[in-house]
Amino acid sequence: MVPRLVPREDLTNAIALNSAQFNMSRILGPTLGGYAMVAFGVAGNFFLNALSFLAVLVALMRICYPDEVLLKHEGLVASLGSGFRYVRSRPQMSVLISMMAVASFLNIPFLTFIPYFAKIQLRAGESGLGLLLAASGAGAVLGAATVAWKGSMRYRGRIIAFCGAAVMAIVVVFCYSQSFWLSECCMFFEGFGMILTISAVNVAMQHLSSDAMRGRVMSIYATCFLGLPPLGALMAGELSRHIPTGHALALMAGISSLAFLGFYLVSPSLRALD
Repeated sequence: MVPRLVPREDLTNAIALNSAQFNMSRILGPTLGGYAMVAFGVAGNFFLNALSFLAVLVALMRICYPDEVLLKHEGLVASLGSGFRYVRSRPQMSVLISMMAVASFLNIPFLTFIPYFAKIQLRAGESGLGLLLAASGAGAVLGAATVAWKGSMRYRGRIIAFCGAAVMAIVVVFCYSQSFWLSECCMFFEGFGMILTISAVNVAMQHLSSDAMRGRVMSIYATCFLGLPPLGALMAGELSRHIPTGHALALMAGISSLAFLGFYLVSPSLRALD
């Protein structure tokens, strides 16, 4: 939707602002949720969360979408097939999708286990969990503000590869940290680097795609980004039955970090992405 609502030259800023508001909720959400549970209980907290979606529905109803001219009507299978063929025929898109698939499957599941680290490894309790999530959200907001301030993002291939690899290395440090404040710093820089990486991928995918294929391209991207983490979390849980949880998540993050560097070394199209 975003490319249809803003001029092309403002796309980077729009994506950054979208990331900023999304991650700002990671700071405000745990804080407000804690107070809501104290005041209204767990059920009341979930009820208020449900009511908050009314604001989203109102916003969507007030957006005026540009008219779209459909060139042809395709069935579901044919449309999906043409989308995969389009991505496969473009090396830069293919490598970005592959990198997001690796990161989503091996690294993003780490976020699911933050309550474990807060309670078991750091012994910080509920308040510590809120601070860890808030630190990640603060880093993400700063990362989004940095992208918006820069306006245009150069050397996106390098940013995606090296910033992504650094984020995964930070996750490895977090997995072995016994200090709450070191973990706080790790979460902050994880959030900062993650948004820089995701924003660079998002902007690149939007720019590389044609208007006619953008919906299908971004649906493939979203499937990798949002659909694979639950499967990765399932694998992390299975690994945790055989080795300590921190070791399992550090192993997954380390493999994904090396994979990002490997993609950069073997993919000329990624190195050429500016």
